[in-house]
Amino acid sequence: MNNSVYVFGSLRHGYTQYPNDYAYDIFENSHSKSRAKTQIVVHRDGNIMYYTYLYKLDTFSQYIGFSVLLNDVMFIQFEKLFLIFENAIADMVARGEILQFNDNGDIIAAVDILNDKCQEVERVAIAIKNEVTVLDDIVAKLPPVSYEIAKNDYESFSVTDNNDIIVRASCKYSYVCIYKEKDYETLSFSSYRNNIKRLNKDKTDLLNKYEDLLKRYNALKIKKKQYLKVIFLCLVIVVSFICLFFMKGILNITSSNLKLANNKITQKEIDLKSLNKENANLKSSLRSEKYYKFRAEKELMELRDSIRGEYDSDSITADEEVPIEITKIDVANVTEKGSIETNYGENIFSDFTMYIQPRITYSSNVLDDNTKITLNIRFFAPSGLVRNQASPSGFTSSESFYARRGIHTHSFQSWGGSSKGFWPSGNYTIEFWYKDLFLLSKTFKVL
Repeated sequence: MNNSVYVFGSLRHGYTQYPNDYAYDIFENSHSKSRAKTQIVVHRDGNIMYYTYLYKLDTFSQYIGFSVLLNDVMFIQFEKLFLIFENAIADMVARGEILQFNDNGDIIAAVDILNDKCQEVERVAIAIKNEVTVLDDIVAKLPPVSYEIAKNDYESFSVTDNNDIIVRASCKYSYVCIYKEKDYETLSFSSYRNNIKRLNKDKTDLLNKYEDLLKRYNALKIKKKQYLKVIFLCLVIVVSFICLFFMKGILNITSSNLKLANNKITQKEIDLKSLNKENANLKSSLRSEKYYKFRAEKELMELRDSIRGEYDSDSITADEEVPIEITKIDVANVTEKGSIETNYGENIFSDFTMYIQPRITYSSNVLDDNTKITLNIRFFAPSGLVRNQASPSGFTSSESFYARRGIHTHSFQSWGGSSKGFWPSGNYTIEFWYKDLFLLSKTFKVL
């Protein structure tokens, strides 16, 4: 399902959006109609549907928003769309580059404008686009435009209202606002926010108690000085052993009270260290959750490749003879002239990407030396199959080379651009085909 994604918002230094184009007025109109903490504002403009999600931050009049554009189709259910946007907010707060928690557990802006974090904004847009792309089960053909209602007519609903009524209104009215008053945060997200609020309250209580103990301690020090003056006067006036004995007893009691106060202060400091440790453990748990998410995405990609491999293997018949067997696929990051920037098998980082070049290791016992064969190649980026005007149908490229008997390697043409940072971070897949027969694929990650 083709779609476009916008990221926009009003942060510490005003409004910005990505990408920056004519859609500004639509998003401003959508924001002017928002009333709740979170909502989706649906806007129809002919055959184009805008699904704009608005999340109001916890400080001033700031907000963050996402908008998904569909052409000739519409969503017929909104819960999954809300979930995608809510997960994007939670991910942005967890990463802390655009949004973050303050000491009170409130979500605030971490940057002045979105342009300060262009790569992070692009990453969020790509992530939302990829998740929306697979929502084919809640998409339907867009009906013709209704001219019974004025162009700027507006309707609003709660997400708990009848779904069929909301869907009909979304393709009939110019603007439809769907409010979500509660349950707009994930469980782990809400738990982390509540823990921050609790820890901040505990910290404030401890500081108040510390200040109170400090005042009492200073008062005891003053009393101690006063007792010393009394003892001195008594020694001057009476110079009596009995008076000295009694004064010594009073001093011992004062010292004991002071020691007790110091012990209480020490215990409160220990409690504060324990709370800081608990906070560190919560941060560690958040990092673990992010790691498990990464592993789940990787396993999903491997499962997809496995399913595709099983499907492709079914098309191979006993009458078809494959001239070579590909045993391994490696990729490197090279310059426009073919010089190695990142060697085969090493981690490839997005900031240094130029041209992605595949290399195969193959073997054959049936070929005559220097037999010319042609392989078809599919190269999948995070945005989908990479193609250009010269690409054959269904593939990225087709390349011929002279194969030899035995085990050998061969490097193929590369894809990309001469400027560093051409390929974004994400999962990539390269497939090799002989005619319509699938040979081998490799999935790798650009960091």
